[in-house]
Amino acid sequence: ELAHLFALSFVKNDESLLGMASATNQNLTNVPPLFVMCGDKELLRDQVITFIEKATEAGVDVERHIEAGMVHAFVAAFGEILDKEILDQWIESMANFIDRVTASNDS
Repeated sequence: ELAHLFALSFVKNDESLLGMASATNQNLTNVPPLFVMCGDKELLRDQVITFIEKATEAGVDVERHIEAGMVHAFVAAFGEILDKEILDQWIESMANFIDRVTASNDS
C-alpha cells in the first residue's frame, strides 16, 4: 500500500520504527486544539479520520472539515482549484477557529 511506503520513508525504511511515524500511535493527551482540513479524495483520508477520532477520545478540541472532491495538499493550491466563495468560506472557518481557541485561552 502506498501509505505504508510513505510511512517507511519517514523512518529510513526501518520497519521497527514504523509505529513512530504515525500520529495516531502517539499519546495525544494535552495536545492543543486542532483544526483539521482533509479532502474526501485524500490518499490518507482514513488515517486522518482515525487521528481525529483518537484526538477527540483523548479530550482534544478538534474541528474537522472533510472537503468534497478534494485531494492531498489541496489547501496548498487554494487559488488554483477553488472559486473565491469557497476559499473565503475556508478562510472564515480558520479565522473563527483561531478566534475561538485563543479567546478560551484569554479567560
